[in-house]
Order: sequence, then structure tokens, then C-alpha cells
Amino acid sequence: EPMDEEQAVLAQLIGYLSSQSEEEQQDALFTIAEMVSYAYGDDGARIGEMMRSHGGLTQLSWILSDPQQPLDVQQQVLLLLGNLCSDSVDPASMLSKRYLLNTGVEGVLFSFLQSDDTPTLIFTCGAVQNLCHDTEWSARALGHTVDQQLTALLGHEDASVVKYAAGALKNISSTTQTQLGDGLK
Repeated sequence: EPMDEEQAVLAQLIGYLSSQSEEEQQDALFTIAEMVSYAYGDDGARIGEMMRSHGGLTQLSWILSDPQQPLDVQQQVLLLLGNLCSDSVDPASMLSKRYLLNTGVEGVLFSFLQSDDTPTLIFTCGAVQNLCHDTEWSARALGHTVDQQLTALLGHEDASVVKYAAGALKNISSTTQTQLGDGLK
């Protein structure tokens, strides 16, 4: 079926994620993130499908893996990946979680749990929480000792960091049938 106008715009934006122009790349990233933040149900499913089929998830993985990227760009990618891997945004988010496993981005993504920056921690813990609805993501998280990092974050002064860290631990625990965290409620 032919693309409607919104899909054509999204396809163009995904293309800009690989632009050599930093400005084009960042504009595309922030625009896609905004589209996703308002997308649920069918809209979310369409965006998720296009991000997979047009290489958007691969581009996001590359952007996140680039240490030259400014912090706000990395934060935007973490937020976007978290949203794209949320069942409430994309009912088929399991496909995005699987796709991302094949990009090998988990080591980079998990490394942001060591950040000193609170917004970065919130977005990372949120992404890990959504990704770890998947058993394979949870197994990789355990392999990277993410459970220990998340348990340490339960003592963070920011309530959102604590909430998402606890949610991520709960998902890792339930998908892997592992007891985690000391006295985790």
C-alpha cells in the first residue's frame, strides 16, 4: 500500500538520522521523538514498524554508540528507544526489542547507568525497564551486572530514578525468575 503523508515524512526523517549534517540529524531525532511521545495504538505500531523496516533503530544505535554526540542527543535517543520499546506506544514493541538485540547496542546502553546526570539516568532506567520485559534482554542485563547497578540506584536522591530502577529490577527478576535486590518491594 502506498505511504500516506505522515509515513512519507517519517521515512524522510529516518533517512536524516544518518545525515552527515549534525543539525539535520538532530532535528530529525528530536522530531521523531516528539512524534513517538504522542503516538499510541495504531500510530505507535506504524511508527515502530517504520523505525524497524527503514533502519531507524540501527541509526539510533549508531548515534547512541558515538561518544562524540552531545549529552542532550544521547538523552533523546535513550528516551526514544525507551518509548519505542514500550508496549503502550507500540503493541508490537517486542519486535523492536528483538531488533535492537541484533544491533549489539546493549553494552553502550547499559553504560549510561553509570552516568552522574539525573535525566540521563531516568531515561536509561526507563529504557532498561521497557527492554527487560523481554527475557533475552534481561539475560544480557544480568550478564552486564546491570542488576547491581540498578540496585545501587535504588538509593538515588531522585524519585524517578528510583522508580524506574525498581521497575527495571522487577522486570529482570520476573522474566529471568531470579531474586534480585535486597528486600525489593
